[in-house]
Amino acid sequence: MFSWWKRRRRQKILEEHPIADGEWADTVAGLPLLQQLEPGQLAELRAMATWFMAEKDFYAGGDMDVIRPVELLISAQSCLPVLNIGYEWLEGWYSVFVFPGAFRSRQSWRNHMGLVDDDKRVLAGVAYQKGGMVLSWNNVTFDVADADDGNNVIIHEIAHKIDMRNGPADGYPALHKGMSRGRWAKVMQSAFEDLNDKARRGRPGIDPYGATEPAEFFAVTSEYYFENPERLQDVYPDVYGQLHQFYRGAAAV
Repeated sequence: MFSWWKRRRRQKILEEHPIADGEWADTVAGLPLLQQLEPGQLAELRAMATWFMAEKDFYAGGDMDVIRPVELLISAQSCLPVLNIGYEWLEGWYSVFVFPGAFRSRQSWRNHMGLVDDDKRVLAGVAYQKGGMVLSWNNVTFDVADADDGNNVIIHEIAHKIDMRNGPADGYPALHKGMSRGRWAKVMQSAFEDLNDKARRGRPGIDPYGATEPAEFFAVTSEYYFENPERLQDVYPDVYGQLHQFYRGAAAV
């Protein structure tokens, strides 16, 4: 009964809040990240983006004006990580705050000595376990302009939201049936320690922010999986393999 109700509700959203052909074409054309997708995948992504915009409340911070093209661009990229694993991974939260630039947020974080600090940090994005996500529009547009550098703040924060489906973000999302949690832990921990070592020596290979903590490693490698899978496969082939299983082959390689 619940599944039937959910399917009917989603269909009703598609009927009552459609994305026009022209505005969807403009969105896809403006996002090189989507050029890899087949027509059927783009159609599914369009449906997911429709649900996302209907179910999430977009709020503007500062002098930001969140107009429909902004919502579309954010929604399409937010849904890309769940394209092959199901829209259900994005359910249960309802807000997207967009600031014109980087913003300050009070966060608990681990410093280079392993101690936890509680301080206000300047951020490009943040995801809350019991809430939505916050984005810097400047960073979003910068990431769109350079679509293969392995940096995408939207995918990063969505990865955190995916990670939070089974508790606080820790780099260990709920795995699909058939995936080994032991194998995931071994691969991710080994690569995380390797990145820490390489970052200390100034040769990280990928964004050293991933060495901050396991949750950030998962988010950063998810960015690479979708934006520059070749780089991730070259530097950490086993991590690429685990993410390929988890995201069910949604990347280009």
